[in-house]
Amino acid sequence: MKWIGLLTACTTLLNGSQVVNLLNLNSTDVHEFSQGKLKDCILECPEGASLPFKTVIKGDFLASESASTLKILKTCFIRCEGEGNFLFSSDMQTWKGFSEFFTGAISVSVEAQEENPVASLELKLNQR
Repeated sequence: MKWIGLLTACTTLLNGSQVVNLLNLNSTDVHEFSQGKLKDCILECPEGASLPFKTVIKGDFLASESASTLKILKTCFIRCEGEGNFLFSSDMQTWKGFSEFFTGAISVSVEAQEENPVASLELKLNQR
């Protein structure tokens, strides 16, 4: 991450961590963060922010890939402790893995749209 370019967008915490707004990251920053190379970086995902969202379904029976927009409804913070090991917080005090921080349900249905069947996948995701 190019800390010099992001210093104006960062807040330094007492423990030395840098808080960086999700919307201020470039593709290199995102890659390094996701790889766990920026252990002193906390990613702020601010309420109201929207970002491109890619959905991928893989398996023996179904496959899909689509793009849409994800809107953040409540500010949260993300740390990456290693490649793919993300921790989430709403207060930067208590950090939990995905399944400990979120709860929810997934459902599948087939609906009619303009006289044709349409498969629907719904994910309800809430903070525990």
